[in-house]
Amino acid sequence: MKHYIFIVIILLFFTSCESYVSKYPISYSNDSFIISELNGYWKYHSHYQDTTDAWTASYNGSLLRIMAFNKHEHLIELIPDIIKTQREYLDDILIMRGFTTKINGEIFINLMNLSNDDDTESLFTIQKIHLSKDTLFTTGISPKMFKSLNIEIESIADHYKFIKSIQNKKEYWDMGFKFVKFE
Repeated sequence: MKHYIFIVIILLFFTSCESYVSKYPISYSNDSFIISELNGYWKYHSHYQDTTDAWTASYNGSLLRIMAFNKHEHLIELIPDIIKTQREYLDDILIMRGFTTKINGEIFINLMNLSNDDDTESLFTIQKIHLSKDTLFTTGISPKMFKSLNIEIESIADHYKFIKSIQNKKEYWDMGFKFVKFE
Protein backbone atom coordinates (compact mmCIF):
# COMPACT_ATOMS: atom_id res chain seq x y z
CA MET A 1 0.00 0.00 0.00
CA LYS A 2 2.84 2.38 0.89
CA HIS A 3 4.31 1.80 -2.58
CA TYR A 4 1.07 2.85 -4.32
CA ILE A 5 0.67 5.96 -2.18
CA PHE A 6 4.22 7.01 -3.02
CA ILE A 7 3.64 6.39 -6.75
CA VAL A 8 0.54 8.60 -6.68
CA ILE A 9 2.42 11.38 -4.87
CA ILE A 10 5.34 11.23 -7.29
CA LEU A 11 3.11 11.11 -10.38
CA LEU A 12 1.25 14.18 -9.13
CA PHE A 13 4.60 15.84 -8.47
CA PHE A 14 5.90 15.38 -12.00
CA THR A 15 2.61 16.06 -13.65
CA SER A 16 2.10 19.46 -12.06
CA CYS A 17 0.00 18.60 -9.08
CA GLU A 18 -3.05 17.17 -10.80
CA SER A 19 -2.74 17.52 -14.54
CA TYR A 20 -5.62 16.03 -16.40
CA VAL A 21 -5.11 12.67 -18.09
CA SER A 22 -6.33 11.29 -21.38
CA LYS A 23 -6.47 7.93 -23.11
CA TYR A 24 -4.80 9.63 -26.09
CA PRO A 25 -1.44 11.34 -26.54
CA ILE A 26 -1.21 14.41 -28.79
CA SER A 27 0.82 12.60 -31.44
CA TYR A 28 2.10 9.16 -32.35
CA SER A 29 5.39 8.12 -30.76
CA ASN A 30 6.93 7.27 -34.14
CA ASP A 31 6.47 10.95 -35.15
CA SER A 32 8.47 12.02 -32.09
CA PHE A 33 12.10 13.01 -31.76
CA ILE A 34 14.75 12.68 -29.08
CA ILE A 35 15.95 15.85 -27.39
CA SER A 36 19.51 14.97 -26.41
CA GLU A 37 19.71 17.97 -24.05
CA LEU A 38 17.04 16.30 -21.89
CA ASN A 39 19.23 13.26 -21.30
CA GLY A 40 20.94 13.16 -17.92
CA TYR A 41 20.12 13.85 -14.29
CA TRP A 42 17.92 16.73 -13.17
CA LYS A 43 17.48 17.81 -9.57
CA TYR A 44 14.19 19.23 -8.36
CA HIS A 45 14.66 22.93 -7.68
CA SER A 46 11.24 24.48 -7.06
CA HIS A 47 7.56 24.60 -7.75
CA TYR A 48 8.23 27.82 -9.58
CA GLN A 49 4.83 29.48 -9.32
CA ASP A 50 4.35 28.64 -5.64
CA THR A 51 5.33 31.33 -3.14
CA THR A 52 5.73 28.96 -0.20
CA ASP A 53 8.46 26.52 0.74
CA ALA A 54 5.99 23.61 1.03
CA TRP A 55 6.84 22.06 -2.34
CA THR A 56 10.57 22.53 -1.92
CA ALA A 57 10.48 21.03 1.58
CA SER A 58 8.51 18.00 0.34
CA TYR A 59 10.49 17.27 -2.82
CA ASN A 60 13.90 18.82 -2.29
CA GLY A 61 16.54 16.40 -3.53
CA SER A 62 14.31 14.34 -5.83
CA LEU A 63 15.95 13.48 -9.13
CA LEU A 64 14.82 12.96 -12.68
CA ARG A 65 16.92 10.63 -14.78
CA ILE A 66 16.12 10.99 -18.47
CA MET A 67 17.61 8.87 -21.24
CA ALA A 68 16.87 8.02 -24.84
CA PHE A 69 14.97 4.74 -24.93
CA ASN A 70 14.89 4.40 -28.71
CA LYS A 71 14.88 6.77 -31.71
CA HIS A 72 11.61 8.36 -30.68
CA GLU A 73 11.13 7.99 -26.92
CA HIS A 74 12.68 8.93 -23.62
CA LEU A 75 12.68 6.78 -20.52
CA ILE A 76 12.15 8.93 -17.43
CA GLU A 77 12.79 7.84 -13.86
CA LEU A 78 11.70 9.95 -10.92
CA ILE A 79 13.89 9.01 -7.97
CA PRO A 80 12.95 10.12 -4.44
CA ASP A 81 15.58 11.66 -2.21
CA ILE A 82 14.75 9.72 0.94
CA ILE A 83 15.33 6.01 0.52
CA LYS A 84 15.57 3.69 3.51
CA THR A 85 16.37 0.29 2.02
CA GLN A 86 17.37 -1.15 -1.32
CA ARG A 87 13.88 -2.69 -1.70
CA GLU A 88 12.21 0.69 -1.09
CA TYR A 89 14.57 2.20 -3.65
CA LEU A 90 13.40 -0.25 -6.28
CA ASP A 91 9.73 0.12 -5.29
CA ASP A 92 9.68 3.91 -5.09
CA ILE A 93 11.20 4.87 -8.43
CA LEU A 94 8.56 6.09 -10.85
CA ILE A 95 9.25 5.02 -14.44
CA MET A 96 7.60 6.80 -17.35
CA ARG A 97 7.66 6.67 -21.10
CA GLY A 98 7.87 10.09 -22.72
CA PHE A 99 7.75 11.20 -26.31
CA THR A 100 7.80 14.69 -27.73
CA THR A 101 5.47 16.68 -29.95
CA LYS A 102 6.28 20.08 -31.43
CA ILE A 103 3.41 22.53 -31.97
CA ASN A 104 4.11 26.02 -33.31
CA GLY A 105 7.71 25.87 -32.10
CA GLU A 106 6.86 24.72 -28.55
CA ILE A 107 7.76 21.29 -27.24
CA PHE A 108 5.32 19.08 -25.37
CA ILE A 109 6.00 15.70 -23.86
CA ASN A 110 3.41 12.92 -23.76
CA LEU A 111 3.97 10.98 -20.52
CA MET A 112 2.73 7.50 -19.67
CA ASN A 113 3.33 5.94 -16.26
CA LEU A 114 4.95 2.51 -16.60
CA SER A 115 5.29 1.80 -12.87
CA ASN A 116 1.75 0.73 -12.04
CA ASP A 117 0.00 -2.54 -12.71
CA ASP A 118 -3.40 -0.89 -12.95
CA ASP A 119 -5.19 1.08 -15.68
CA THR A 120 -3.28 4.32 -15.04
CA GLU A 121 -0.42 3.08 -17.19
CA SER A 122 -2.54 3.50 -20.33
CA LEU A 123 -3.31 7.16 -19.60
CA PHE A 124 -1.31 10.11 -20.86
CA THR A 125 -0.56 13.43 -19.28
CA ILE A 126 0.84 16.26 -21.37
CA GLN A 127 3.56 18.60 -20.17
CA LYS A 128 4.78 21.72 -21.94
CA ILE A 129 8.55 21.78 -21.52
CA HIS A 130 11.07 24.54 -21.87
CA LEU A 131 14.84 24.13 -21.68
CA SER A 132 17.05 27.08 -20.81
CA LYS A 133 20.72 26.09 -20.57
CA ASP A 134 20.84 23.79 -17.52
CA THR A 135 17.23 24.40 -16.40
CA LEU A 136 14.11 22.43 -17.31
CA PHE A 137 10.66 23.92 -16.74
CA THR A 138 7.50 21.79 -17.00
CA THR A 139 3.86 22.87 -16.89
CA GLY A 140 0.65 20.89 -17.14
CA ILE A 141 -2.99 21.64 -17.82
CA SER A 142 -5.24 22.15 -14.83
CA PRO A 143 -7.93 19.45 -14.54
CA LYS A 144 -10.33 22.06 -13.21
CA MET A 145 -9.85 24.14 -16.35
CA PHE A 146 -10.10 21.10 -18.59
CA LYS A 147 -13.31 19.97 -16.93
CA SER A 148 -14.81 23.47 -17.21
CA LEU A 149 -14.40 23.38 -21.00
CA ASN A 150 -16.77 20.43 -21.22
CA ILE A 151 -14.97 18.83 -24.14
CA GLU A 152 -14.24 15.22 -24.87
CA ILE A 153 -11.05 13.96 -26.40
CA GLU A 154 -11.81 10.91 -28.49
CA SER A 155 -8.69 10.63 -30.63
CA ILE A 156 -5.09 11.72 -31.02
CA ALA A 157 -6.27 14.32 -33.54
CA ASP A 158 -8.77 15.74 -31.02
CA HIS A 159 -6.10 15.98 -28.36
CA TYR A 160 -3.61 17.67 -30.68
CA LYS A 161 -6.26 20.18 -31.79
CA PHE A 162 -7.16 20.94 -28.17
CA ILE A 163 -3.53 21.53 -27.11
CA LYS A 164 -2.87 23.69 -30.17
CA SER A 165 -5.93 25.83 -29.43
CA ILE A 166 -4.86 26.58 -25.84
CA GLN A 167 -1.08 26.40 -25.95
CA ASN A 168 -0.63 30.19 -25.58
CA LYS A 169 -3.37 30.71 -22.99
CA LYS A 170 -1.48 30.87 -19.70
CA GLU A 171 -4.65 30.55 -17.64
CA TYR A 172 -5.10 26.99 -18.95
CA TRP A 173 -1.75 25.76 -17.62
CA ASP A 174 -1.22 24.55 -14.08
CA MET A 175 1.68 25.50 -11.86
CA GLY A 176 4.95 24.11 -13.07
CA PHE A 177 8.17 22.65 -11.81
CA LYS A 178 11.76 23.68 -12.23
CA PHE A 179 14.63 21.20 -12.42
CA VAL A 180 18.35 21.97 -12.67
CA LYS A 181 20.72 19.64 -14.53
CA PHE A 182 23.75 18.25 -12.77
CA GLU A 183 26.48 15.81 -13.62
